[in-house]
Amino acid sequence: MMVAKECYNLFMNFDLQQARKLGIKLAVLFGSQAEGTARSDSDTDVAVLTDKQATYTNFTNIYEYFSNIYGSTVDVRFLNDSDPLFRYQVFKNGQLLIGNNNDFIKEKILAHKMYIDDVLPYQDLFMKKIKNNQKQLENDR
Repeated sequence: MMVAKECYNLFMNFDLQQARKLGIKLAVLFGSQAEGTARSDSDTDVAVLTDKQATYTNFTNIYEYFSNIYGSTVDVRFLNDSDPLFRYQVFKNGQLLIGNNNDFIKEKILAHKMYIDDVLPYQDLFMKKIKNNQKQLENDR
């Protein structure tokens, strides 16, 4: 099991020029590794914002780049055109691996704003629906 600092230190041994060639604007460590709750079987979650189109070829090249760093247990996801909830979860506790800190902060603010504007208004409705479904299941027993 690696902790966030070990993930970051391991990452620092690799070629940032290659990351730039791949169009990586930001790479963010998120999930259990970033939060310090990883178990021995946890993967390494990396969210990537690129300045290139999110194509299959670009994804496989970026996945290979991070696989060479973290091994086969890496899970790479694009932030380009991602949903507001995912972006919020990434930036809530995520740790910057590649990119400019100011860009990271701007994206974090944007993710928080998108979450407030696009997710929170529906959270109560979603919870009510879940509770109604639970009641229905209990009544059907």
